[in-house]
Amino acid sequence: MNSNIQNWKKLLQAISLERDEEINFHRNEIKELPAREREKRGRAILNLKAKHGGFVLGERTLTDFSKKSTRKQDKTDIRRGDVIRISKMDDPEKEIALGTVWSISKKISITTDSKFPIDKKCLYRIDLAANDITYRRMEYAMDKFYENVGPGRRTREKIFKKENRWGRFSKKITEPDYLNESQKKAWEIGLKTAEISFIHGPPGTGKTTVATHIACSAANERKDHVLICAPSNIAIDNIAFKLLEFKNKNFLRIGHPARMDQQLEKYSLDYKLANTEDRQIVKLRTEAKLAAQELQEIKHPGRSLMRGLSDEEIISLGKRKTNTRGLRNNQIKILQNWVHSKKKNNSKFEKLREEEDKFKNKKIKEARIVLATCSTCGSEVLENHNFDLCILDEASQAPVPLALIPMLISGKTILVGDGKQLSPVVKNREAIKLGLKDTLFEHIEKEKPCNGKMLTTQYRMREKILSFPNSKWYQNKIHSAGKVFKYKNTLKQGSPIGQSEITAIDTNGLFKENLTKEDHSWKNLQEVQYVGKIISYLEKEKIKPSNIGIISPYKAQAKELKKISKDIEVHTVDGFQGREKDLIIISLVRSNKNKNIGFLSDEKRLNVSLTRAKKHLIIIGDKNTFSENKIFNELWQFIEKNGNYIKLKK
Repeated sequence: MNSNIQNWKKLLQAISLERDEEINFHRNEIKELPAREREKRGRAILNLKAKHGGFVLGERTLTDFSKKSTRKQDKTDIRRGDVIRISKMDDPEKEIALGTVWSISKKISITTDSKFPIDKKCLYRIDLAANDITYRRMEYAMDKFYENVGPGRRTREKIFKKENRWGRFSKKITEPDYLNESQKKAWEIGLKTAEISFIHGPPGTGKTTVATHIACSAANERKDHVLICAPSNIAIDNIAFKLLEFKNKNFLRIGHPARMDQQLEKYSLDYKLANTEDRQIVKLRTEAKLAAQELQEIKHPGRSLMRGLSDEEIISLGKRKTNTRGLRNNQIKILQNWVHSKKKNNSKFEKLREEEDKFKNKKIKEARIVLATCSTCGSEVLENHNFDLCILDEASQAPVPLALIPMLISGKTILVGDGKQLSPVVKNREAIKLGLKDTLFEHIEKEKPCNGKMLTTQYRMREKILSFPNSKWYQNKIHSAGKVFKYKNTLKQGSPIGQSEITAIDTNGLFKENLTKEDHSWKNLQEVQYVGKIISYLEKEKIKPSNIGIISPYKAQAKELKKISKDIEVHTVDGFQGREKDLIIISLVRSNKNKNIGFLSDEKRLNVSLTRAKKHLIIIGDKNTFSENKIFNELWQFIEKNGNYIKLKK
């Protein structure tokens, strides 16, 4: 990546392509796929009755949807926090509103920014949808980046200037307890940052801990206004919990409450606004509700009586006090009452919004640390705020335009991540070619190596689990903290899968892969059954389900694996980044004569999979299918030499 302006034009093109890819996927399915089939695939819920359910945090309108029939609902992929589109069953292509899932059980509660009319005679459907807000914010950030003045120019200089500029490091700032040497150095570099720096945190090295310490030191001792952001809500929530662990409660979580952990709601801006005792806001809310009730009690005059007249024309007619345009005085009076009530209602709500905006701005300024996703950093609520320091966690998963959003409202920037783990998720192949998978983290790490620090002590894995990733991706720079040598075996002597820290089970062509029609994703049901046998053994040995994790690269396989036990966490690779368990089982799925392994050849995904286990790692797959892939060949050889290799018999 370089500063050539043509590259930035390509990125704008890439944003457009990726947005179209996501929007068209759902749009085409809604248009072409039978509704019942889309519901079976988990991307829609049909035949819903609707009723207004009041308001929730942030005065968002709540609408409750429930099934008309008592037929058992299909399992759905729709979850709390998802963006959905609402339409009528008889006109699915006409979008009524976009909303966010607030809760989902027997009824589905959806929040929308404004109320929409409900037809009680109609049945509705909700569909998973694409939201182009993040794409628009990325485009806006790119446009600002082009500008030769202000934030755009400063950000360009910060990224592309060759020389390093450092601030002063005050010795008065208290060094946090319990940091190891590489963490202390990273903490110091972070606080000395005058423009931009990075922290490279391989698995288990405590990068989130270091980032949180930097934020606390900068905010509490240097009195910086700190912005912590990340591409995902989960990453932001992890930092929020870390702040609470450090007894630091002076932070503000910004974003839709449905997309954050419910334990963190009380730290959100929406919660504080909803529960404020500010007299002016309380007074205006009461007045606004009364005005809204008054408007509801007045029957809408109807289009035939309105005759296309504007509000101003109706008021003008009322002043004349004469029959005109075929309207009698009493009819004009009805129209006038409607217009005056509507204006009164609008006026009350405008005043309320003004006071609420003042309240929000005050709370943002008062909070020493503000947490938001990269996308939310481009929202109206933060557009007039500037921060002394921006800490961008999981920066190696943020495409360049997404990373620019928080950087444009911040002075100094610290990028925290690991370029050897998951990259940004980009679906459009042309967008990938145009550079949308590139990250600022990797650019700064390459172009300004002196501006950062790699953390080198890990606290997660036993040595044999660490050994392969360490040699393949981290030049053997990582060493283990003392505690990992004290781990006791979870697996007992005589276990059918052995006691080794790392085990490979070669399915030897015995199990068959299948491509699912509904998800275009691979699954291997015989492999699922084999995992089930392992889980049954672990349960007999009283190993807690909470200490076990199952990873599969494929969504369809993960769905099947979840049926084994409701108490064991099962995720795709993306869902397990940043997580850890005592015992991890990896189900590789693929088994074919053509030796086709698809995206499993992505080494970054393999790295994430291999580095989630603390005590025991079990890999299940067909060795022959993976035999033409260099990295998998090396992995199998490593396990045969250093771990436990089991080959199933035909």
